[in-house]
Amino acid sequence: MSEKIVKYEYEYGLCKRMHYRGLWCVRYEGVPGHFEKAGMACACAVDGCDKDCAVMESADAVIDPEWEWHMLDNPPDDAYQKIMAMLDGRGVRIAVDATRDLLMKVLPYHPFLIKPNNHELGEIFGVELKDRQSVIPYGKKLQEMGAVNVLISMAGEGAVLIAENGDVYEEPAPKGKLINGVGAGDSMVAGFMAGYMEKQDYEYAFHMGIAAGSASAFSENLATREEIEAVYQQITGKDQEERKK
Repeated sequence: MSEKIVKYEYEYGLCKRMHYRGLWCVRYEGVPGHFEKAGMACACAVDGCDKDCAVMESADAVIDPEWEWHMLDNPPDDAYQKIMAMLDGRGVRIAVDATRDLLMKVLPYHPFLIKPNNHELGEIFGVELKDRQSVIPYGKKLQEMGAVNVLISMAGEGAVLIAENGDVYEEPAPKGKLINGVGAGDSMVAGFMAGYMEKQDYEYAFHMGIAAGSASAFSENLATREEIEAVYQQITGKDQEERKK
């Protein structure tokens, strides 16, 4: 069994007991693929905001998880903007996987990675995009509007990356049987970010993103390390030891 770990995420929510609606720093506990919310604290307190906060005055004042509180499924249109504005200038690499209006509104804050699929990209610009070559000019337009890296997923057609340095990478979809596509997009983002943090190499990050996303789609649950490495080897022809070089 995997060791229990803790992670934190910013979310927009409501605490009825404190009559407060806004951003929260939410603590999750569990194992990959199975996390549960364990508590939350006011986002501005966590970030050391020195403004008068009607909710809490210190990051130590974590809300009791037994209190009635809710994360909202449909945050306001400016929720992501507020999060990115709050973290601006702190050296945080932010990845955004959101649809049309939510995505477009964060571009001025220069997200490190955005990941529209070809249908979402086409909807933004009012065009139909079916193949890898067709998405490239529109991905570049999003980059010109502020995105640092644009990763475009295309299901069975594969994926395209327009990287910060101007390089464009494209790959067909790896071979495998689709079992459960839920979480494949999130896995692709996670694989890309993990790959980039490991080597600061965009081609490597791109391949790791495809491998993680595809391996999850080929699995009933989120992919294991071994499953991801198997798909990575299929994409690149490199085994685990070669990948580490």
